[in-house]
Amino acid sequence: MKKEIFIHGRDYEATATYDAGKIIIHVGSQLKYSDANGFRHNEQAFSMRENKDFVNDGVVIKECIFDSPSTAAQFITGGSRNGYDTWKIKKGYSLGQFLQDKGVRERKVRKKEH
Repeated sequence: MKKEIFIHGRDYEATATYDAGKIIIHVGSQLKYSDANGFRHNEQAFSMRENKDFVNDGVVIKECIFDSPSTAAQFITGGSRNGYDTWKIKKGYSLGQFLQDKGVRERKVRKKEH
């Protein structure tokens, strides 16, 4: 199942295609220029951010493919993100909700600790 998705924030804006569990970031997408401090880095996301074959001056110059929506979101934003919540199909409608509605993904419910 292919679906066009997007992510945007104050300092970044990206479009991508969701295809069979993979996120394909489109050329021209803008990364947040500086990385957030104090969070767990994803090696794939950060090595791609630094790879001049894929990114030039914070702009994607060659399609980037990720196996995880969260890794793809971290690549764009420079910070930890739940990609299923961050990537959108349309305003207010997340990739995670879309996949849940299509029966492709179950929504994980976290247990509250007392």
